[in-house]
Amino acid sequence: MIKRDRLALVFGATMTLGVLATGDAVAEEPPAAEAIAQQVGLTASTYKYTEDDLMSLKGNKLGFDYGLRFPISSGWFGGADFRYARGKVDYESNGTGTMENNTNWYAEWRLLSGYDFAFGNHTVGPYIGLGFRYLFHDGRGTTSTGHLGYRRESRYTYLPIGLAHRWSFNDHMNLTTTIEYDYLLQGRQTSEFGDVFEGDTTSLGTTLVSVEAAKNDQKHGHGWRGSVMLNFGNWTMGPYASYWRITDSEIDYIRAVDDAGNHWQFTAPLYEPKNSTKEMGFKASYLF
Repeated sequence: MIKRDRLALVFGATMTLGVLATGDAVAEEPPAAEAIAQQVGLTASTYKYTEDDLMSLKGNKLGFDYGLRFPISSGWFGGADFRYARGKVDYESNGTGTMENNTNWYAEWRLLSGYDFAFGNHTVGPYIGLGFRYLFHDGRGTTSTGHLGYRRESRYTYLPIGLAHRWSFNDHMNLTTTIEYDYLLQGRQTSEFGDVFEGDTTSLGTTLVSVEAAKNDQKHGHGWRGSVMLNFGNWTMGPYASYWRITDSEIDYIRAVDDAGNHWQFTAPLYEPKNSTKEMGFKASYLF
């Protein structure tokens, strides 16, 4: 665990536990348990993935969100949410040229639990949970410099630690601001190099017929996300942003089999470079 990740995790956990431990002394009685609440929404965002000084993916995404919140006991709540976003992105690299309109999408599932503290017309709700994010990028095709692209999959399992503040103006309108830190528990990048090397001729004159995907584990990284949502009646809308920063992965090797049954391992070790993902957008949801 790198130092800044450890400090951020300690800060997040301390913030959550501290509020839980001291809230009864400073807050009013916790709000009464509410009914189960759900929401469905649409999002529009700009998306950028960058590997430092190597390459970038840029584009726009449209998405669908679903959220569920339910009371556990007085003040305590549980929740779950799902997000799917899809779009076309443009690839650009200093070494391998450019390629346009790659399909790129991700899906995200989260389970959350927290506690609401009431302060007059303000409610503060720290929460913690478990999240999983899966991303697929289809880079197949030929770049402007003649290089072949390939498919990539990204999987993050992470620990979200957040704080939501709801300011109620009246019975029908409130403003909710959320800030969250996401601690990466485990990541894996899967690169389908068969899209590039299958069919190549070996030094023996044979042909590669099966090439294993490279699987690079990622152990260090973190993310941040935030939103400001205005709720009026059954509708809520507002801007949101998210950010991921992941360090260099562990290495893996490309392994292949040719049409004569020979097994090959490429000598060059492969790793996923440190990278960042930024997304900013606008969300509108219906609550029921």
